[in-house]
Amino acid sequence: MMQLAAQASSPPGLELGEEAERLVERAALLEAARRRLDMFVRLMWSEVDPRPLKWGSYLDILCAEMEAVTLGEHEELVVCLPPGLGKSTLCSVLWPAWELMRDPTMGILGISNEDGIAARDSRRCREVVRSPTYRALVAHASRVSGVAPWTLDRSQWDKTDWVTNKGGYRYARGVGGRVTGRRARRIIVDDAIDASTVLDAPAVVRRKMKEAADYYDIVLASRLDAGGARVVVQQRLAPNDLAGMRIAAGARAVILPMRAGPERADRHPLDIRADGEALAPEVFGAAREAALRTALGARHAASQLDQAPTSAEGEMFPRGWIHHLDGDPHGWPADELAISVDATFKGGSGSDFVVSQVWGRFGARFRLHDQVRARMDFRSTRSALIALCAAWPAATLVLIEEAANGAALISDLRQVLPGVCGTVPHASKHARAQLVAPVWESGAVDLPTPEYAPWIGAFVEELASFPGGPHDDQVDAMSQILGRWARAMFAVG
Repeated sequence: MMQLAAQASSPPGLELGEEAERLVERAALLEAARRRLDMFVRLMWSEVDPRPLKWGSYLDILCAEMEAVTLGEHEELVVCLPPGLGKSTLCSVLWPAWELMRDPTMGILGISNEDGIAARDSRRCREVVRSPTYRALVAHASRVSGVAPWTLDRSQWDKTDWVTNKGGYRYARGVGGRVTGRRARRIIVDDAIDASTVLDAPAVVRRKMKEAADYYDIVLASRLDAGGARVVVQQRLAPNDLAGMRIAAGARAVILPMRAGPERADRHPLDIRADGEALAPEVFGAAREAALRTALGARHAASQLDQAPTSAEGEMFPRGWIHHLDGDPHGWPADELAISVDATFKGGSGSDFVVSQVWGRFGARFRLHDQVRARMDFRSTRSALIALCAAWPAATLVLIEEAANGAALISDLRQVLPGVCGTVPHASKHARAQLVAPVWESGAVDLPTPEYAPWIGAFVEELASFPGGPHDDQVDAMSQILGRWARAMFAVG
């Protein structure tokens, strides 16, 4: 606490003892934290995060904008900045505690994408309010500003929804949760949509975005007290996410991208960074930022890091990412060969194809050596796969999805082939393809030329049209093995 106070000096001719100096310094610090959110955040940060606070200019901007809400200057504020920079801690935990310190009759409703996350931030706010330093702030505020001293009744100490003894409260709900009977002067919507949602199919993403927007516009709008304010906090995910819709409707916006960009119309007036300058180099060094951009891929990095989302519609694998390697694939070197199978064997003309692909890993490169693709029944699929394994005896893994018809095929082939392994998908086809898109974007995938693989044209067309094309079996077989290898190569922990 002492480190944050300005140096207090004694009047000329009067020297204070050490204890008196400490009291003066403490009073100065408490008064600064009462008046200024940035000083309150510095003072109380350790109550919610054991890691040292690395202050950046973006926190000055954020604190100034949140203070403006407190002063009644904004009825609606949208805050967008990259993940991992403490926006939830500041906006959903410390700012509500600061407001309650100034006015313990205030009702605050915190909303997040699920009940558990909303409850977490409500509990963190409660622990701040219970801390000895905060109680000292409340006592100080009572002395200097006339705010009646207040506390939490002991019965509230373990509650997610808690109230002050002056009638104020901090409640928590997930998006879609019931808020009937409660009105609030502050409604904070923090990450209305989980970032992983963008890996879903476009139609699912659109539905979830609309659900969040309807909840905000219809349910929460009716819960706001006269003179109250709503705050939306998130990293951008899509053009039509909640932040985008509220900005389009005229809400005050704080847009802070990872890198300052030239001629951005949404550049904050207090953001005086030079073009290309990092937002928080003390948190995200260049190497960490580069790794995150690679992991996210260009489109999601543009949304979540640069706060410049692009549409999820259209081609997931642009043709510019597709690279062909000359020569006979049988002569390509490989550290590991594997066969990936997408099996939906019905044999009818309307069913999906059965696809068996031979992939090689050579260092950090992935190469498609061969493929068999046809509409086949069980017997034909079995025979074709045995023949493919004979043609590529160096393949040590035969990876087959256990969903649909895969389980029966796995059980049968284990009797005659080595290395047969089942895999259970834990995400949609769209999400699995999204996870390997950065591998393609980095240029680490090689395809054979039509001279050696006459089927490659159909593969490229399916890849380029995914997810809107009529078939996805080749993409599914590809993402199955590349996802497995990429996870193994880049796993941490």
